[in-house]
Amino acid sequence: MGLTNRAFRNVWRKKTRTLLVVIALGFSVAAIVSVYTGVEASTENTKEMIEGYEQHLVETGELSEYQERMIQVSSFGGFGGGRMSGGEGGPFAFQQSNITSDVIENISSIDYVEAVIPLIESPVGEIDFEAMREQMEQLRESGEWNPGEGREPGDRNAMQDIRLSLYDYIIMGVPTSSYLDENYLILPEDIIDGRKITEDDQSMVMIMEDLTLSECFFEGAQVGDVIIVEGNEFTVAGIYSGDTNRNYVYMDISDARKILDLEEGQAYTLNVYVDDKLVLDLVVNDISEMYPDYMVNSYTDMYSLFSERIESSQEAEINSLQADSDKIENTGGTIIIILIIAIGLIVLFLMMYTVKERTKEIGLMKAIGFTGKSIMSQFILEGIAIGIIGGIIGVIIGFLAGPAISEMLLPNSEIFATTAPSFMLILLVLCLTAILGAVGTIYPALQASRKSPMEAMRNE
Repeated sequence: MGLTNRAFRNVWRKKTRTLLVVIALGFSVAAIVSVYTGVEASTENTKEMIEGYEQHLVETGELSEYQERMIQVSSFGGFGGGRMSGGEGGPFAFQQSNITSDVIENISSIDYVEAVIPLIESPVGEIDFEAMREQMEQLRESGEWNPGEGREPGDRNAMQDIRLSLYDYIIMGVPTSSYLDENYLILPEDIIDGRKITEDDQSMVMIMEDLTLSECFFEGAQVGDVIIVEGNEFTVAGIYSGDTNRNYVYMDISDARKILDLEEGQAYTLNVYVDDKLVLDLVVNDISEMYPDYMVNSYTDMYSLFSERIESSQEAEINSLQADSDKIENTGGTIIIILIIAIGLIVLFLMMYTVKERTKEIGLMKAIGFTGKSIMSQFILEGIAIGIIGGIIGVIIGFLAGPAISEMLLPNSEIFATTAPSFMLILLVLCLTAILGAVGTIYPALQASRKSPMEAMRNE
């Protein structure tokens, strides 16, 4: 009988003991596979998220450049334009806009004006005044809103965000011009499904991801689905994500006019872009003189502050993601090292016990002519066999229960632990268990090979 055959046959001479050892090895190997896969997936996911944040930082920088050259013109004292759906007015009821196509043409003719983009921003739903008061109180306590004298440009925007966030959703009517969007970024850039709406579309919208996840409104809506916006049917062209608390539903401005019963050419606000931010104040004065009853704001300081806050927030998120990923990687590496040591020790103690148990057999083998080298080789092969069998069992367990094991050992990586182990990882693990099986057997095998036949027979 060959050396290899004897080694594999001897592994199963004590089936119960070997089975228990193999299961212990199997779970250790499964933990290694699961942890390594979880760490690898976490690293890849973190890399993708960081790349996304870095791209968003670039886009934020580009957007701030546009906003620094932008003037917002409104013809009423409300915010963003619009009406209260189902309401009867109140502290935040809106006046009808009298911005018409003539106004747009007149402002377009002012020196240094590069583009005039009409917008219709109309909240839909009822304000939750109790929630609004709570948010206002939080802003006061944090110092982000200072009612009364000495208000800064950001204060009005903070209040506007509160009011708009308390509606069901917000209709955002914009010119669906590819040229305008390419040059002034009037549509969301972070599309997660579908596409942007274009000038060739009819009755199509883009909706924010949060609205597809909410328990009402457009829950479960997907690209291609038909949704109802204020009694009108629209097809979802794209779904976008964003860090704003305003749940916008973007549509062509002509569709928004139809919903709100506005005349052709009417708008609630105008975004006026100048060709150089150095002439911003000059154009603001010209528009104010031409239309003294309009609200005309450049928001340069506010947008600069907004851009800085966004960049600071994004950089903090990147650092936090990297720190979490490093923590998961370090924890995973420590666990893997401990498990590798554990596998080696399991094989070592098993084979030491096996050598002690088979002392008489070793003496008999020596007596009939087996050399110390062949006896040592046989025990090492037995250790390798146990390691490989345990590795195979571990890989199977890792496939079946990898996410659960990874979640248990790496609590912060459960969302990354669903990736199946790669073929290369499986191959490496099997090689590792075979090597650990051999290494763990060297000392007991050396002991066995050095026993003299007489000493072995007498000690038994």
